[in-house]
Amino acid sequence: NSIPPIHSSLHDNPEQAMDFKTLHEQIHYIANKHLSDKGKTIFFLSRIEGKSNTEIADVLNISKKKVENQLYVALKILRKKLKDLHN
Repeated sequence: NSIPPIHSSLHDNPEQAMDFKTLHEQIHYIANKHLSDKGKTIFFLSRIEGKSNTEIADVLNISKKKVENQLYVALKILRKKLKDLHN
């Protein structure tokens, strides 16, 4: 057994790439179906675009605390729904 290279990409492992694609699709489906519009926007700005909570608060003209609360709710919903899908 050899240790895979640290900088391997998903292209090097088709099975892992398919798992990632499936997970990505499931996250989008759950977010679109179960999150509020504001929750979706905040989640995607944070997790997909990589913006900080402060940046999101500035862009949406809301408090950083509101961003944190919305992310907490979104992640809680996503964890539960993903777990439900895989049980």
